[in-house]
Amino acid sequence: MPDSERYAALDLGSNSFHLLLAEFRDQRMVRLHTDRAMVRLAEGLDAERNLDPTIAERALSALHRFRPVLTKLPADHIRVVGTNTLRAAANADGFLEAAERIL
Repeated sequence: MPDSERYAALDLGSNSFHLLLAEFRDQRMVRLHTDRAMVRLAEGLDAERNLDPTIAERALSALHRFRPVLTKLPADHIRVVGTNTLRAAANADGFLEAAERIL
């Protein structure tokens, strides 16, 4: 099946990152691949709401692992959502820029 009929969702959660790759067949979504990485992003926020560099690196390593699945798809077939931890982190911009370069 062409990659143009496949879609991916990436959930950047507080504790874990989840990847889902699916395609539509006969008007139904069929799961093709899932992956999960325990990153514990929320535990990496310090008192000043900065992400700990070690935890951020662990999270970025998970994205490197997911990358081969995502690079096969058109960008408009990929959706990424971030958790409150990413919205709350004072230094989230740097993390998100690094994540975007990976993906």
